[in-house]
Amino acid sequence: MAHGLAAVIEEELNFEEEILQAAILVAMESDEEEERWREERERHQQPTRVEGYFDRTIPLYNLHEFKSHFRMERASFEVSVQF
Repeated sequence: MAHGLAAVIEEELNFEEEILQAAILVAMESDEEEERWREERERHQQPTRVEGYFDRTIPLYNLHEFKSHFRMERASFEVSVQF
């Protein structure tokens, strides 16, 4: 009977070790996922800016390009800026 009890205890310890290893893997994956999430968030918090876009690029748009980018006519935009 003692031999059977030792086998049960050993099996239980092996099972607990497997659970512990699985928990460690889940924790490691969670840490990696959290790091990826942080990197993604940092990348989105720093938008790309184009130097001189407003002053140099937008004035070069023809009427069709202006409306396709801003969904309003240039004259409507100019009127709204005056308010």
